[in-house]
Amino acid sequence: MIAISVRFIAGGYHATPWGRHVNEGAVEWPPSSWRLLRALIASWKQTMPGVPEERMKRLLTSLSTPPDFRLPKGTPTHTRHYMPTGVGDSRRTLVIDSFVAVQENDPVEFLWDGDLPNEDRELLARLLENMPYFGRAESWCKAGLVEASEPNCRWLRSGESVPDDCDSVRVLVPKPDVTLNQLMVDTADLRDRQKLLDPPGSQWVLYAVKRSALLPVQSSYMRPHRASAEIVAARYALDAVPLPPITATASLAEVVRKAVMSQYGRHNQGAISPILAGRMDRMGPLKGNKHAYYLPTDEDFDGRLDHVTVWAPGGLGAKECEALASTRALNLGKDIILNMLLLGFGTEEGFGMGPCFRASTVWQSATPFVLSRHPKRYRSGGTKLNADGTQVDGPEDQIRREWQIRRKDNASLPEIVSIEAIPRLRIRERHLSWLEFRTARSSPFAPPPVAVGGGFRIRFSTPTRGPIALGYGAHYGLGLFVPGS
Repeated sequence: MIAISVRFIAGGYHATPWGRHVNEGAVEWPPSSWRLLRALIASWKQTMPGVPEERMKRLLTSLSTPPDFRLPKGTPTHTRHYMPTGVGDSRRTLVIDSFVAVQENDPVEFLWDGDLPNEDRELLARLLENMPYFGRAESWCKAGLVEASEPNCRWLRSGESVPDDCDSVRVLVPKPDVTLNQLMVDTADLRDRQKLLDPPGSQWVLYAVKRSALLPVQSSYMRPHRASAEIVAARYALDAVPLPPITATASLAEVVRKAVMSQYGRHNQGAISPILAGRMDRMGPLKGNKHAYYLPTDEDFDGRLDHVTVWAPGGLGAKECEALASTRALNLGKDIILNMLLLGFGTEEGFGMGPCFRASTVWQSATPFVLSRHPKRYRSGGTKLNADGTQVDGPEDQIRREWQIRRKDNASLPEIVSIEAIPRLRIRERHLSWLEFRTARSSPFAPPPVAVGGGFRIRFSTPTRGPIALGYGAHYGLGLFVPGS
C-alpha cells in the first residue's frame, strides 16, 4: 500500500476548493489529490529537475486513482486581513483566509492500494521531503512515506451510498489517464484563455466524510456566564458546484429552516424551538417578528447564493446556537449536497460580517417584495388611492404600513422619505425579472402569496442598520433589502 503523510507544522491547512473564491470562506477538506500531484510536480521542477520526465510520468500515473484518507480532527476557522489594493493606494480590501486548524503532530494520510517499485518509491520519498508547504504558502508541512493507517474517509465507489454518520463532499482528483501537461496547467490560462473552470484530466469524486471530522470550537456562547440573548445571528458560507441560483432564495431558506429545526429536535428529545420555528406548539405563529429569519444571499453578485444568515432579533439561546453549530450540510434532493461552513455567531451591534448588517440611508431590493394583501380597487374597477397618490394596499403602501408597525415597537427607527420602484434586478451585466423568483412556500399549510410587488429603493431620513426584510415570506429571504446608493 502507498501511504503519504502530510503533517502541518504551523497547525493549519490553508486551501480553497477548486472553482471557489477565497472570500467565500470555503475550505478544502479532505485535501485534493489533484493538488498533491501538482505539488509533487513543483517539488520536481524546483529541487530535482534532473529526474527524467518519463520517471515522473510513471510515478504520477501510479497516484492518479482517488485515494482514501486518514483525516485528523480539524476545526474550520479563518482570519481576516485588510490588504492594500495597489502601490500608493491607501484603500484596503478585505481578504478572508479560511483554513482547517489541526494538531501539529496529527497528519493527513493519503492512502492508495497497490505498491511502487523501489526506484519510484525512493523518488516519491525525496520529492515529499523537498515539499515545503501543501496548499497555500502558509500551510508549512513535513511530508513523507509512512506505514498505512486505517482509513476513516473513503471515496464512494460505484453503487455505494453515504453512511448515516457521514456527509458527501466533492473533491477534485485526477482521471486515471491524466497527462503531465494537464497537471501542469496554469490556472489563469485555464480560465482566461481556455474559458474552463474544471481542468482537463480532472474529475469530481464524492467522499464520505464523517460529520465529526470538522468540529467548530465550542465558543463562549455555551458558557453559563455568557448572556445568550446577546447573540442574534449565525452566518454560513455555502459550498457546492453549482451553488443554488438567487431565484431559489425562498426554497433554500425553507431547507435551511428544516435542517436547523431537525438538529434542534435531535439535541432536545424532539422538542421544537419557538425562536427557530416561528411558532408555539399548538398555538400558531409567533407575533412581533422576533423569531428567526433565514436569509440566503448572493454576496459576489454572480446570481448564485453563497451565504446564509440566520437572524433572530429576539436573540438566540444556547440550545438554538447548539442546533445552528450542528448544521453542516443540506440535502437538496437528487443527490445534491450543499455544505454549510459556519463562519460565526454575532450580536446585533458587532456582527457586521455581511452587507445586511450594515447601516445605510438607502436600502434596495435584493429579492422581490411580495404582497401579503390584495391592492384595493373600487367595484367599478378603478384604483383606490391614498392622499399621496399611491394605491391603497399597493406595494408602496404595504411597505410604509409595515415599517410604521415596526417603528411602534422600536422608536429609534427612522421615517421613510421616499420609495422608488426598481424594474429589474441587475446582476453584473445582465438583468433579472422579479417574476423569475420562486415566491410560493412549499408547505401546504402556508398561505399563498398575493402577488409579486417588484423591487424597490427605500430612502430613510437617517441611516438605519439592517437586516431589513419586509412583506410576505420575509422570514424566508423574500423582501430582503441591502444597502444601496
